[in-house]
Amino acid sequence: TCTRPMRFLDLCAAPGSKTCQLITALDTIFSGERDEGKKRCNDFVIIANELNPSRAMQLRQRCFQQSGSRSLSHLLVTNVDGRDFEKVEEGSFDFVICDVPCSGDGTIRRSPELLSKWSTKNAEQNKPVQKGLLKV
Repeated sequence: TCTRPMRFLDLCAAPGSKTCQLITALDTIFSGERDEGKKRCNDFVIIANELNPSRAMQLRQRCFQQSGSRSLSHLLVTNVDGRDFEKVEEGSFDFVICDVPCSGDGTIRRSPELLSKWSTKNAEQNKPVQKGLLKV
């Protein structure tokens, strides 16, 4: 049996696709278990973190639009540097999702005009952030 909700952390959550899909899937799974009276973990909480404040607000709005207000009772959107979660006690989360910031070179195929703004220097600047997030 389970004595607490399953806890998920999405470290770099915006724009919110992974978080919304996770809410929907877990709500479907756990609502079925609640209805059937199963004694397993039948509740969950998702901490969705985004460093950028405006993207954090967009993330919350997107989850509200896609998952509905009832599912939002399982969601807490935070706005901190994801590397700060390294200070949280080990084992605080059952699952951690981390789609680290990247060089963005994959978007150049869709938006070739971005090529003029891309540089190896900017891509290299992401390394310390990426390594710090993976320590969490």
